[in-house]
Amino acid sequence: MTVTRRHFLMRAVVVALAAGGAGGEAAAQPDEDRVEYFQAVIGDQVFFAGGRLDLDRAAKAILDRQIGWLKRHDAFRITLEGHTDERGTGEYCLSVSERRAVVVKTYMVAHGITPGRILTVGYGKFRPLDEGHTEAAWARNRRVVTRVER
Repeated sequence: MTVTRRHFLMRAVVVALAAGGAGGEAAAQPDEDRVEYFQAVIGDQVFFAGGRLDLDRAAKAILDRQIGWLKRHDAFRITLEGHTDERGTGEYCLSVSERRAVVVKTYMVAHGITPGRILTVGYGKFRPLDEGHTEAAWARNRRVVTRVER
């Protein structure tokens, strides 16, 4: 199972558990037009292979869901935050993270999202999701996070 698919399934489990509520009562699902829905249901992260800038099938599937949501909610803007794992110099990682964010932006623009709604930023290796020094930690850190804002 890919990191992206595993991450998506973990988020889906969290949403499903939240829907169960305390005492078996159904908790309110996040409204589709809320940022929490975007994060939990649509998915706000895509992952990259080490040293790669291309989008795999799992990343494109998440981006396609994001694009669909953004088309239905044109009042929202996004910031694409690129990240890398810890391997490489700070300058190299910053460059790769910026290019990953641009790759995601390019995909979104090619699929109908107005460029003016998208800001890109690269954080390099300086904001890791996982502080570990393992292949699994590095895989979780090679990502672009889509931050949604009104």
